[in-house]
Amino acid sequence: MVATTRSLGSLAQQQEEQRFSRAGPSGVSTRDYSVEDEHDIEVVEHLIGSAFVLAQATITQSVSIVRGMRLDAGCTGWIPNDRVKIMKAAAPLHTETGQSKIALVDDIANYYKHRAEWREQDLAGPSYKHQTMATAVQLGLGIRGYHNMEHALRQLEVYCPDMAPLADLVVCWRAALAQYIRELGRANGVPIRPRRPEEAAAAPPDDGT
Repeated sequence: MVATTRSLGSLAQQQEEQRFSRAGPSGVSTRDYSVEDEHDIEVVEHLIGSAFVLAQATITQSVSIVRGMRLDAGCTGWIPNDRVKIMKAAAPLHTETGQSKIALVDDIANYYKHRAEWREQDLAGPSYKHQTMATAVQLGLGIRGYHNMEHALRQLEVYCPDMAPLADLVVCWRAALAQYIRELGRANGVPIRPRRPEEAAAAPPDDGT
């Protein structure tokens, strides 16, 4: 995952360099973007969005594994089963929103995948149909405009072209989450061994979007 994310960042950098090569010394304002500029920006947005979706896939796999560990422990109540609670467990917090950074990655991936289905009034508030919409508003992500995905990336203190820290965030959380669950097991007198790949594949499906 880290290597793939790093490669996506390199491709984004190449696209940005192509755009910058057409600009003059003072750059180009958003109102003066050419069709070529808009294309380059859109490519970068898709590359960043792909990195978030890749991270989301790892989160989804991790949620399924925890649910499988819960089954191994006899469906005990001290192991979370809810997706949101699992994403919060052992996760670093985003200072400005107070949310789990893992939950933000999940919401940003959903934002990238579904924003084309939204209307402007969907983000008007004060209530929202989906948590993803509320997160988009909190992070200042719109339906239209330029550089939304790049802005989302910066909210997690990750910057193009090096998007590997996004993957590192999820990979480190996954390891911390597994350790957290095992420590819960020891505290409750239930040893939980690591799952083999074929067991993880048989875990209950995650119902994330």
